[in-house]
Amino acid sequence: MPMIVEEIALVESPEVLAPRRLRSFDGRRRLAQRTLDTVVRIASISFLLCFVALGLLLIARHHYDADLRPLLDHHRLNKVPTEGSRPTPNTILQDRMRTYYPRSCSREDLTTRDYRDLMVPLVRGTSGDVGDAVAATKTAAQTVLTHGVAIFPSTLDGRLADSFRNYTLHRNRALDDTDQVYVMNAQNGKRRTRWSFAFGGNDRAHESYIDHPSVVPDVLKAIASHTPLAQTLEALLGPDPAVVKMQTITAIRGAGDQGWHPDVNARAGAASHARNFALHLSLFVPLQDATYAMGSTGICPGSQFCTEIDGWMEDRCMQVASGLEAVGSSANNNRTRHVWRAGDAVLMNQNTFHRGAAHTDRNGGERAIIVITFASRPRESDGTLPEHPTRTPLPEISGIPRRGDESVKVHARGSNRLRDRHHGAETRILGLGTPLTSFGYTLRDMANPVQSMSRFWSPLRCLGMAKPPEAHWGWDFLASLPGRVATESHRLKRDDLVEWLWRQQRADAGWFARVCFRCFLLERVPAAREDRGIWDVWFDASLAKGVTRLRRWLARLLVAILLAAGALAHASRRNGNLGELPSSSGPSPAGFLGRLALAALLLVGIHWRVTRRALVKDIRSGIKLRPAFPPTEGWRRRGVLAS
Repeated sequence: MPMIVEEIALVESPEVLAPRRLRSFDGRRRLAQRTLDTVVRIASISFLLCFVALGLLLIARHHYDADLRPLLDHHRLNKVPTEGSRPTPNTILQDRMRTYYPRSCSREDLTTRDYRDLMVPLVRGTSGDVGDAVAATKTAAQTVLTHGVAIFPSTLDGRLADSFRNYTLHRNRALDDTDQVYVMNAQNGKRRTRWSFAFGGNDRAHESYIDHPSVVPDVLKAIASHTPLAQTLEALLGPDPAVVKMQTITAIRGAGDQGWHPDVNARAGAASHARNFALHLSLFVPLQDATYAMGSTGICPGSQFCTEIDGWMEDRCMQVASGLEAVGSSANNNRTRHVWRAGDAVLMNQNTFHRGAAHTDRNGGERAIIVITFASRPRESDGTLPEHPTRTPLPEISGIPRRGDESVKVHARGSNRLRDRHHGAETRILGLGTPLTSFGYTLRDMANPVQSMSRFWSPLRCLGMAKPPEAHWGWDFLASLPGRVATESHRLKRDDLVEWLWRQQRADAGWFARVCFRCFLLERVPAAREDRGIWDVWFDASLAKGVTRLRRWLARLLVAILLAAGALAHASRRNGNLGELPSSSGPSPAGFLGRLALAALLLVGIHWRVTRRALVKDIRSGIKLRPAFPPTEGWRRRGVLAS
């Protein structure tokens, strides 16, 4: 018993408890040091990331204000002024740059009501009939210039047209609102009667519902290899024109008449401002025989120069037809009706007034068509090569009949003299109003879509980053964006911004989108400004918000790093290691400053690389901002142009 009492007293002795308390204190001290060390490391990494992000935003804001802002202001003059708005220097300048007067057309301006005047002769190599490709090309170009419309028979064979129709109808069933491309009068009441979607050159149909999986690239090959069509496009738009839209439109029974309209803005397009806007030509290819009752496309030949048309002209416009077919099966029945045969393509100037007609045929199925829009390739310059990467001369067509025996000749295809005068970058923009669904491609890419339009090249060409060596640049997304943003064109209007912001901030939008909007992007629609597009204002405000937020974070992180480092130094001094931090005291000041210097050098390199871009040099030199017409002293005195 005395032995037990002695052991208890030994355990409770202060001489025994002191080393344990010291070890416990040392453990807490080491835990505090490790915590401070972790805080310093996390804060240092966060500081570096925020520093790089802030640098990128500052570079973006600098080039946005110094380079993109003048370009947006330059394109802003192309926006159509609203009725009753006060005249501004931009609207005065827009009126001064007209190349054709505003014209209201009546039925006397119609050039024909007979579809045979629009037909292009068949040539060998496209359908087997004998013909002359050169003569067919001249005829087609003259027809487009005279009537605004030309019909190329047998552009697609029946098998390809039927396979693409099946592909279109099956894709329509799976479309949602985000996949739909805008089409006028898509609903009849609450019932949807028209569908439209964009397609790519390398899209493939699934074998489970179609026996021709490669129908999309095969159709594009057939169109690009149609000699008269390809040569006509190059005659009117220059060599290897750009592809800016590829989509399908489907209408079912019950679809109503659309209003008569051009596909580009008649008051701000190539017809009215030929030096400000590129010319667009659209190709319509029916995928089945379409009768008038099925709603074959209505056209107003000769209206490509019209700003508006009156009701008398609308009543005299016609529906597209490329032949006649017998009505009924009786041998003694001589009745016929007009039909737009499957595969007979219609090439139309987008300034031409047209419409989708009502589908009222009870026995007719869905009416589906392919729509591909072409435009002249943009001229670009890197300051050294006069044709980098492309030149887009005007067409050369001789002997076009005009006013009896007169003829005109539009020069420039292959003209070295004209090329010498066009070494500058492109100043035109794409026409307003038409939805753009294809970026970076040209007509010749359609001849080999499997390679030229592959999934590898698509994003690179869309952003204008890279292309195959033998290919040409089309209108990439970034090249077409400034003009569309400045003029609030299709998909870049105020309502589009409201809808996009709502979608990005929904509960099911994802955490990344919510974090971006909470921290960096403006969450609401900003107040409109007369001199700037709404997306321009929103992006500028988002850049300002992001810069302000990152500066606050950097200041807080710097305070956290200094406090944590000071606490570590204080702990080291208490531990007896004066003048130095423990081995686990986080990154050294020299290492942290070295990484900060490397990040700064990276940002300087990015800034220098952007500054060396051809677009930036063309903007700063004024080449990209030059007016369509040379300025005069009278304009400067009136304040229309800055001196």
